[in-house]
Amino acid sequence: MAVQPTDTDKMTVQDTKTQEAQETQNVSQENLSNQNATNTSKLQDVGIPSIEEIAAPNDGSLSHANAELLIKNAELERRVNDLTTQVNVLTHERSGQLYLYGAMTVLITIGLCMLAGTFISMRGQRSRW
Repeated sequence: MAVQPTDTDKMTVQDTKTQEAQETQNVSQENLSNQNATNTSKLQDVGIPSIEEIAAPNDGSLSHANAELLIKNAELERRVNDLTTQVNVLTHERSGQLYLYGAMTVLITIGLCMLAGTFISMRGQRSRW
């Protein structure tokens, strides 16, 4: 007769597998931390700065960078103001040009109307001759 495993036996097997997985994970994490420590010490031995050293700026470099950015900002603001002025001039120039075209159109129309009136009145005078 075959012996059937009980629920307690099944739970014990599952607990054992879970413990083995956790131990494997712990060992993997320890290996990774050891490798990181080894790599960090190798980088420091070579003379390459660490991330902390790179990310930590000093006051002098911040002041210098700030001064440069303020200069660039002032220059860009000046250029924006110049371009805004140019846009305004071109807009007003264009509206003035359209006003001039309108005035010329009105004058030409008045001249043509007077010329047409003259021709119409002359046609009437010709018939009298």
